[in-house]
Amino acid sequence: MDRLIKRCGRTNTMIHSIAQFLDRDDGATSVEYAVMLGLIIVVCIGAVAMVGGETSDLWDGNSSSVSDSFTSAGVGQ
Repeated sequence: MDRLIKRCGRTNTMIHSIAQFLDRDDGATSVEYAVMLGLIIVVCIGAVAMVGGETSDLWDGNSSSVSDSFTSAGVGQ
């Protein structure tokens, strides 16, 4: 960016400001953290959805087993 300023032959404040903006890299760090956070959230949502379906099936099976046991024992009739 310094070459761009020198090539213009004058120190234009706008060009200098743009050059400084492009040289800064703290904004890139923020974007990287945002991308990582987004990926972590997607993985967590996927894991909860996967485990949630399996847990629901497990509880449905337990409920059916308990219900069948009470029915075969004659309880609740």
